[in-house]
Amino acid sequence: MGRYGVTANSIAPRATTRMIGAIPESAAEIRARGGVASLSGDGGDDVQNLDPEGIAPFICYLASDHAANINGQTFLVYGNTVSLMSQPRPEKAIWTEEGHWDMDDLSNQARGYLTADIVNPAPAQQR
Repeated sequence: MGRYGVTANSIAPRATTRMIGAIPESAAEIRARGGVASLSGDGGDDVQNLDPEGIAPFICYLASDHAANINGQTFLVYGNTVSLMSQPRPEKAIWTEEGHWDMDDLSNQARGYLTADIVNPAPAQQR
């Protein structure tokens, strides 16, 4: 749709909202052990300075004529920072000779190779 003047971009916001209010303090430790960056992006977990109102100016910019040439991009927006994210690229791939996957084959291939090194940084809490 770009040739018709339609642009589509995405925002990856980081902000302190009610949604993250229920995250337990232990989550920071779990993220750190899993090698996941903090919510603030600066190496600490100070999310107090991540006012959600800080996201709106960049959204307004993208919706303005000033950004008419920006299309198909993803931006990380938080605090006083706006970052252009790199486009996703395949890291690993699996395929099947059968033309479609069945759950057993997909599960074996995925667990054995595709998702073998992925660790959930915030696993479900034990009850």
